[in-house]
Amino acid sequence: MILTSKKIEQPELPSGYTIRNFRQSDEQSYIELLNRCRDFCLWTLRELKEEVMSNQLSPNGIYVVIFKGKIAATACGLDRSSAKDKKAELGWVAVDPAHRGKHLAYAVCCRVLGHLINQGYDYKKIFLLTGPGRLAARKTFQELGFAEVRKGERNGKNIK
Repeated sequence: MILTSKKIEQPELPSGYTIRNFRQSDEQSYIELLNRCRDFCLWTLRELKEEVMSNQLSPNGIYVVIFKGKIAATACGLDRSSAKDKKAELGWVAVDPAHRGKHLAYAVCCRVLGHLINQGYDYKKIFLLTGPGRLAARKTFQELGFAEVRKGERNGKNIK
């Protein structure tokens, strides 16, 4: 999916929730959250360091939603630039099952998208990857302004 709008408005969070940047002390809680979501592979400290922390936007591009001292949701921005093309991925979006239905994914993704745009990424060069079965996630991404791009398309247009 690709981002089709630069208009990113940060919504209010439900009472008791806050958003902040990832801290090194969050590592274990972050891993536990991703493992509770079951949408991802089994995470360990090694996967966190290889998949997320090694990216040039980390840790400042990782945001977490906190509730009662625990991570309730997360999303991150990952640099996916090539020598010719500066682009970024919105990735590793996860919400603890106990906190779903509160629009936390939308809020944390807004924060990451704002960060990416502030870092100089053109909103038209921000994308995400998701699977066909993740209906709630896809709905959230569409509400954020992402549009489907199917294989054989670029920027919503057929590639010949």
